[in-house]
Amino acid sequence: MDVVRSRRPDAGPEEVASRQAERLRRLVAEAWANVLYYRRLFDRAGISPGDIRSLDDLSRIPITSKRDLRMCPAEEMLSRRVNRNGLQAIKTSGSTGIPVTIYETRGESFLLHLVKLRTLRALGLRWRDRMIKVQNRGYIQGPLSWRALQKLGFLRQEDIHSDTPQQVAAALAGRTADVLTGYTGNLVRVAQILAGRPDLKLKPRFIVGGSETLIPMFRTQIQSTFQAPLRDTYICREAGMIAWECPVSGRYHVEDDHLIVEVLKDGRFARPGEQGEVVVTSLVRRAMPFIRYRLDDLAVIAGGDCPCGRRSAGFEQVSGKRQDYFWLPGGVEFNPWPISGLWMRRAPWILQFELVQEEAAAIVLRVVPSFPPPPAEAAGLVEETRKLLGPGIDFRLEWTEDIKPGADGKFRIHRSRVRSIYDQSPSRDVPPPDR
Repeated sequence: MDVVRSRRPDAGPEEVASRQAERLRRLVAEAWANVLYYRRLFDRAGISPGDIRSLDDLSRIPITSKRDLRMCPAEEMLSRRVNRNGLQAIKTSGSTGIPVTIYETRGESFLLHLVKLRTLRALGLRWRDRMIKVQNRGYIQGPLSWRALQKLGFLRQEDIHSDTPQQVAAALAGRTADVLTGYTGNLVRVAQILAGRPDLKLKPRFIVGGSETLIPMFRTQIQSTFQAPLRDTYICREAGMIAWECPVSGRYHVEDDHLIVEVLKDGRFARPGEQGEVVVTSLVRRAMPFIRYRLDDLAVIAGGDCPCGRRSAGFEQVSGKRQDYFWLPGGVEFNPWPISGLWMRRAPWILQFELVQEEAAAIVLRVVPSFPPPPAEAAGLVEETRKLLGPGIDFRLEWTEDIKPGADGKFRIHRSRVRSIYDQSPSRDVPPPDR
């Protein structure tokens, strides 16, 4: 529990680094002794736990990628100290095209939810606030203790599943809430549909986005529609809450008491103002450790202290996931997540994939297989996908040896070459009141 205790906002870098180093030493020793993957990783690098004494020594540990996790049997990633029957299995969204299964204890899940709650409180959440969360189906339910608080009238949350943006917009229009949360891409599509609607009752005090890259057009559209400030968060399944946007300065505060976050440029630590790749070490996860884990995201290091008084490490900018909707013939807007979910659930042989709308009625799924799948199994999934898309849509499966990132250096598993929300302009440019 000391990992997620309420940190002093004015704690200096030296104090934070000392606490991180102490927890890192314990984590490394446990992982080396109990996790076969890390024992082999350390042996190949010619290091032992005793060599990792400070944060400066962390760079001696080789980086682990999502592909490394996919190629490694689950039992080799898990600590032999944990009861395997008590673990929860969580599949990541596969937003980089490489889906990963994470195993965690209920205690770890609880701690990560506490960090998330602490972040929401820092952004302005009150105990009696009513929240509406727009999300895809198949999300991970909060811990039992959180749900018990909701039944008592605290941290109340209503979930709206994003089957289509039009359905979500219709569900939101007549509702009221203090806080609106959801994936940024989902929120901006709903905001575009609801812009200027006279029946829109939802006027939240603030909005929390995340899980996708926040570009200026998204912020303008969401804020102008709902007339409330948007606060961005940087979060993922593997690491939990990584950073959040300061309401005072707009920079991102890193949650550095449960994570060690590195931003690397050309193999070295990035300097303030430089963009580099994000590598994290979780100080919470012990059942399935993540030590120097590459997220395939980019961030720009912020320099100096924040005007709010918080002295944690920070980012000026985060460049994470980008996901497109598909515009099908007849003006039908299609959310491709049901297709991705189908293949991630039923095709364990997928090492990496991308789903691309090449033309209005032509969609291709490109797959890097980890092993040759049974032909009948792949053919059955193709037919199920065609049913999801409906008649008149050409869907095909292509095998490939590698999938390259886009021109921006980022993977986008849902990519439309017909129409992308990232290429659109906001319908209006009216700044909201900061309430």
